[in-house]
Amino acid sequence: MQDTRGHRFALKRMILQELEQRTVALKEIGVHEKLGNSCPFLMPLLDHEVVVASGGTREEALLLFPLFATSMQAILEARAPST
Repeated sequence: MQDTRGHRFALKRMILQELEQRTVALKEIGVHEKLGNSCPFLMPLLDHEVVVASGGTREEALLLFPLFATSMQAILEARAPST
């Protein structure tokens, strides 16, 4: 995904067919909201929404993250506190 300013994003789609899947998705969202950018080992969650998928028979959790040009390991290592 890309916005009008050229920023690129990664959209994580979680299909929620069971109550347990919905619980896991909401827990992941909650962890991101609680920790925010205070944890250097957590990708920043830019936005999220739980929507009814096409046909109205199931839900999807949509989580929006920034898309980086480098590897996840390189980003997390760069964010880690120096020892």
